Amino acid sequence: MKTLLTTLFILIFAELSSAQTIGSSFADLKQSYPDGKFELTDNKDAYHYIVDAKNNQTVYLLDFDLIIIAIIICPLTDDMRQSWIETVNKSWISVSNTEWKYYRDNGMVMSMKMKTLSSGVVFVINQVY
Repeated sequence: MKTLLTTLFILIFAELSSAQTIGSSFADLKQSYPDGKFELTDNKDAYHYIVDAKNNQTVYLLDFDLIIIAIIICPLTDDMRQSWIETVNKSWISVSNTEWKYYRDNGMVMSMKMKTLSSGVVFVINQVY
């Protein structure tokens, strides 16, 4: 089971390292995840695209030009959360127990923070610069 969860998170990490990341277009995202759900956020200042998987949900926040500006990963189990942390610790630079940075080849720096909400833990990814 743990091997399966680790494999799933490696695949998610590969997604974040490829086209479906901060700065990518909605067209790229929609091509990779055609069954996602596209909506305007409640406060009407951005769009979001929700991709559901068996053990996690990923929410892509898009600006009005339909460019990804942030990603929220919501692991649905404790095992999935732990596997995600282990996977990220191998590829991202740990800033603290709840924050990581990733330096892309194109010069972009991404920040990921683990937040604890009443509904569980989420990982919020955004561009630093």
